[in-house]
Amino acid sequence: MDLTSIDLTPLLSLKDYWYATASAVLGSLIALWLTARQRNSARKDAEKHARKALLRSIQFNQERLFQIVSQLTSSSTVPNYSLDTIGMTLWLQQSHGILNDDVRQAVDAYRYQLDHIAVKLNQHLLIVTIYNGTFDEGLPRTATEAEVRQSIVMHAQQQIEAASKLIRLMTE
Repeated sequence: MDLTSIDLTPLLSLKDYWYATASAVLGSLIALWLTARQRNSARKDAEKHARKALLRSIQFNQERLFQIVSQLTSSSTVPNYSLDTIGMTLWLQQSHGILNDDVRQAVDAYRYQLDHIAVKLNQHLLIVTIYNGTFDEGLPRTATEAEVRQSIVMHAQQQIEAASKLIRLMTE
């Protein structure tokens, strides 16, 4: 095969260059559009998943708060279980940049209050188990069992209401 016999005139056609360039630009624009669409879809899926997980955690903790209030107001039973704040913390970290900052801050404030209730529950459990609800002479008196019980009930009731507001906020 002789190189001089190859016809190079199609390579010099401006019309062919135009079609090739237009096709490349159009293909690139379509690829960019599809990528942006896929990224938005993935972000919406991630937001939906994070909201769903946080909602489950809020609802679980709200149920535990109802249980705590019921136990502390109707019997001498001492709640000896914890609230699920670790799951909330993990999902809050994963939802950074996915969920609205106002929603994340509201859930984090709720999580903080749950941790505070958990500390009060531990204090209550210690008072009941170690001191049997009373304090001996010479021991520092920080609070009686009844005072701690009432404090937990009030705090839990406030957080039950806060959970209801959060659930409405998260489902809007």
